Amino acid sequence: MKKFLHILLLSSVALLFNGCISGWGWLVPYNLQPSYHQFKKMCKLNNYPKSEEKYNRILAYFDKSLDGSIGKNGYAKIGYSNRIDLGVYIYYKNPNNKTLTFKNIDKMYFRPIWKNYAPNIYGNEGNMDFRLKFDGEIDCRSLVGELDG
Repeated sequence: MKKFLHILLLSSVALLFNGCISGWGWLVPYNLQPSYHQFKKMCKLNNYPKSEEKYNRILAYFDKSLDGSIGKNGYAKIGYSNRIDLGVYIYYKNPNNKTLTFKNIDKMYFRPIWKNYAPNIYGNEGNMDFRLKFDGEIDCRSLVGELDG
């Protein structure tokens, strides 16, 4: 009996770590996944007070700083890693002047999205078409509530 419990424990630990390595996030709790802790750290940037330091930290993920331009519409999105996508929305005080300076920024929303690959069931009951997709995502609003730029 003792040997059976030992084998059961080792096989379950091996299965959990195999899920971490292979990216099966639905097998492993969020707190055991390193990308989740990185995502939570990024979400904490939204809680900082409005300052040049906050904006420079956010823009550093996009290889930008407060002396350049991020785009014509004030939005940028990149794939930061295999499981994290980053987006930033910038609202300018003067919409005609899109220079990226602290005085010209009204609000900046930083939107990391973490892909947890949890299974979601999609379907249409009318034609009995059901699909299982592994495309679950979590954004910062589920951790800290509404963002305040």
